[in-house]
Amino acid sequence: MDLIGPGLVDIAYYGTTPAGDPNSVNATWNVYLAKSMNGLSGTPTFGVKKAVAAIHMGAIESSNGSSDRSLLDFFQLAVDSSGNANIVNTAGQQTGTDLFFVKEQ
Repeated sequence: MDLIGPGLVDIAYYGTTPAGDPNSVNATWNVYLAKSMNGLSGTPTFGVKKAVAAIHMGAIESSNGSSDRSLLDFFQLAVDSSGNANIVNTAGQQTGTDLFFVKEQ
């Protein structure tokens, strides 16, 4: 089976279990990877897995002037020639931010 080509979709995102406005919800945030092999279908299906656990605690504040911008605005996903997702993301708190790389296996 080809892991790259038409209809193959990878989406990476920050997510958490509690619902609410990410600017105010107090939660543990993770990086998730959603992958579809039939993205051109009228009803595509996605498998979702946690790619990186606990990258941030508290709110993910995206508005200007917020008190915690430790995740910055850096989040990147690229798919390599083998069809594996390569994710670069920041993780941190107000005390500091680190840069991480994870490759789908």
